[in-house]
Amino acid sequence: MTELRVSDLDYFARVLTISRTVVQVDPKFHPTGERFLVKEYPKDKEFRRLKLSAQLADKLSEHIKDTSLEDNDLIFAMAQQDSPAARLRAVPDLAALGFTPPNAAGRQYRHATMSGYNARRPGRVRTGYQNCSPRSWPPRRPRSRAATP
Repeated sequence: MTELRVSDLDYFARVLTISRTVVQVDPKFHPTGERFLVKEYPKDKEFRRLKLSAQLADKLSEHIKDTSLEDNDLIFAMAQQDSPAARLRAVPDLAALGFTPPNAAGRQYRHATMSGYNARRPGRVRTGYQNCSPRSWPPRRPRSRAATP
């Protein structure tokens, strides 16, 4: 659940009301150019009410008191970060990858290109360390005999 706020929880009745939804949109369709949009009504414009156990209602209430949350605060807000973490992605040097071993016709293809992967013999499925024809895959298991008393 997202957008769960203190005002959504009725502690005495132990009821949680779902009254908003969050949708991911293309930033060009968002009023302020952001990635997520909070709508003040759920899917079919009907609020949902969930009855909570006494234990869960107590835990939520304790969390709200411990973190000094106000009515409009998010119950489970993500802590503010100074700067977004940089995503690291290894990009291989395609020239260093070299070529595939020669096939039966003596042709070689560059690694990490579709040409090398599509050049395999048609009708063959590569699974793990073995090549097998589609007819023999999946392997048949021997039938188990019924246990005799």
